[in-house]
Parts: sequence; C-alpha cells; structure tokens
Amino acid sequence: MHLMDGGKEVAPPNVRQRADLRPYIHAYEMAVGRAQPRGDRERCTDMKTLPFQGKEVKLGKWAAVQIEEVLEQSPDEEDDGEDIIANAICLMRKPRMVVEYMAPSHNTVPIAAVYVADEAIDNALRFSEPPPHHKWDYKSDRLKNIADGANLVYGLLRRLRYQVTLFQNTLIPIPPRPSLEPLNILGRMLADLLGGTKPSRPGPIPRHPDPFEINVEQSRHISSTGTRIHGAFKLGLKPDYIEETLLVDVVIAISVLAEDNAQHDQQVNLESLRLEGKLVELGCLRVKLLKDSPIHIEAQSDLINPEWQAELSIDVTAASIQSAQVPEANDD
Repeated sequence: MHLMDGGKEVAPPNVRQRADLRPYIHAYEMAVGRAQPRGDRERCTDMKTLPFQGKEVKLGKWAAVQIEEVLEQSPDEEDDGEDIIANAICLMRKPRMVVEYMAPSHNTVPIAAVYVADEAIDNALRFSEPPPHHKWDYKSDRLKNIADGANLVYGLLRRLRYQVTLFQNTLIPIPPRPSLEPLNILGRMLADLLGGTKPSRPGPIPRHPDPFEINVEQSRHISSTGTRIHGAFKLGLKPDYIEETLLVDVVIAISVLAEDNAQHDQQVNLESLRLEGKLVELGCLRVKLLKDSPIHIEAQSDLINPEWQAELSIDVTAASIQSAQVPEANDD
C-alpha cells in the first residue's frame, strides 16, 4: 500500500512525532501496564466495579499526566486539518479504538488522560455509540436493547470525570508566601542612617478569612442494599463580604479514616451530586454565590464497607476564570 498526497508518495503518519500526542501515548502505556507513573504529576488508577445486569463488572483503567506546556498550533498544522489536543480524556475500547477526546470537568491544570475500557463493558459502550462512533451516549436508543446499559454508561462517565478532577486538584500549585525581609533590611539601613527606630522582623502574615461560610451535615444511610454516606452542604457569602457576588469552585470528596483518624488510602467515589435539588455532573462545580442567597448541595457516596469510618469533605476556592458558566443541572 502506498500513500499519495498531491500525486507524490508520502510516508505514513507517525503519531509519536506529534508533540501534543506524546503525553497521551505515555498515559496509554501506563493504562495498559507498559509503563509506571514517574512522580506525583502522573497517575494510573484501576477503576472500581459498577453493578450491571445483577453483578459487579470491571470498568477498566485510566491514566493521566500533567501537560507542562500547552502547544500552540502553527499555520502549517492548521492547513493539515489536525487540531492540537490538550486537556482531554481519551476514551478507548476494544480493539483499542479511540472514540473521543472528552473534555474533563476541570480546566485549571491541563492534563492528558487515557481511559481504556474493560472487555466486560465493551458491548454496552459499542451500543451507546452513534453511527460516526465519536462518543459514548447513555441516551442512545440502541442501549434500550441492553438491560442496565444506560445506567452503566452514565455511571462510568460520571465516575471517570470525577476521579480525573480529583487528580487535577492535586496539581494546583500553592502560591508561595511573599517575603518581606528585603524591605526590612532596607528599613534598618535607613534607620541607621537617620537615627530612627529600627523596624522589627516580620511576624507571620495574617491569613485573610474566607469570604464564604459553610454549614455541613452528614449521616450514614443503612439500607438493604448497603451503607452510604450522605452529606448536605449550605454555602453562602459572609454578611461582611463587600462584593455582591463571588464565583467559586467546589469539590466534594470522601475520605476513609484509619483507626488513628489519619486519612486511609482507600478510595470511595461519589454516587450522586445535587445542586439545589437537581442532579449535576460529578466533578468540580463552578457556582456563583449571591449575597444573602446561600446555595444547597447534597452528595451521596457509593456503597462502602459498614466497618469503615468515612466522612465527606468540601473544598471551596475562588474561581480564577470569571467567564466560566455555572454547571447545568438535570431535572432528575
């Protein structure tokens, strides 16, 4: 077979020559066991099971790496019709077919992630794809022919986005504490010159209080199907906050505590997340807080071991991108 372009024979494309795809190649190699994470900025996770047709089925693995530098597309590359791929989750199923580069819930830190589906759910994923085979759609009519197929695809995508969001949150850099020592050295020099009082060494920088307040109520729900953790969060602006609105990012997670109340390495996923009573997509919530109008968020965990001590936590930070949209809620 020969490839021709404009009447001339050309070499077949080599994806390893594309700098924007190299992080995805490394993530894929981690997901299939050919490579290992090289540090805290890389992650490989074996996803837990989901109930499907009366039994627990494996979902597969995902792996991700932080993209250190987002490449810009040159005019020559634009003419080739190939877009730069950055900050996406590559969805793959048997036979290692790339279905979609799905946008993650979080865009603060760009990552290259690859999810490789387990063979046990390949058939359901295949039936969720439209004729172009370009996405997994849990609303697909073809999934009606597979019992629990829609719930499986929906639960998989929610859990995948949520887990990748938690990884991205670990990559957000902590801003360095500013140093006032050079200013104090200058002040002491001026005091020596003018005969004034030398300034004292700086004490700890006072921490500005958060402009929002959070009320948390959580409980354990025990039913015939098992044990879950349920949490209700009330989030609003403090009365003394000078602005009328504030855009914030909200991430809710679940920690399993060891006997000494230290955090356990066991991972528990969220099953559902509701904003003002309506289901929203798992992951980072971006919401606008209004003065005197607190919002209500409810979260529920997947099934947990009844012997575990687990608790929900909420992390709220002021959003850095003011043009972002508030997440759309489902009417479920």
